[in-house]
Amino acid sequence: MKRMTGLLAALTMIALVAVPAQLALAQGTEPDPLQPRAGQEVVWRSKASGVQIYRCDDAGAAWTFVEPAAELARGAIHYGENGPNWQSVEDGSLVRGQAIATRPNDEGDIPDLLVEAVENRGDGVLGGVDFIQRLRSRGGVAPAGPCTPGAEQGVPYTARYVFWSDGQ
Repeated sequence: MKRMTGLLAALTMIALVAVPAQLALAQGTEPDPLQPRAGQEVVWRSKASGVQIYRCDDAGAAWTFVEPAAELARGAIHYGENGPNWQSVEDGSLVRGQAIATRPNDEGDIPDLLVEAVENRGDGVLGGVDFIQRLRSRGGVAPAGPCTPGAEQGVPYTARYVFWSDGQ
C-alpha cells in the first residue's frame, strides 16, 4: 500500500509540472527574451535615472543614439564609452556589456533590454556580473522631427537595472 501511495504521489507531481508546461506550449507562450540563462542569480538591483543622449545627423533629418548617462540609486553610474558600462562609485568595479535581446515598451519609452557582460573589472559588486536587465524603462526615446546637424540632446529616462551572476 505504501508503494502505491508513493507512486501515486510521484505521478501527481509529474502531472502538476508537465500539464502547465504543455498548456503554455499549446497556447503559444514563448519564454521571456530578457531572462538570463539558467544558473544565474540576482546579485544586485537598483533604480536609475538619467538621459539617453542623441546626436543629429549631418543632414539634419534624424537623431542617432550616442550613449546613456545615468546614476543608479545604489551607488553606481551608467555610461556608454565603448559599450554600455556600469561602474560602482563605492568600490570601482565595472561591467561592460552588449545588448543581446530587447522587448518593446509603450510608445515614448525605450525598450527593455538584456545585456550580456563582455568585460568585468574589479572584485566588487559589479566585478562578477554576467547579465544586466534594463526593466520598466520610461522615457528616453529620440526626439522627433528635423534637427540642427551635429546638435546633441539628452532625453530623460528612468529604469530598473537587475544584475545577474553565476557566482564564478
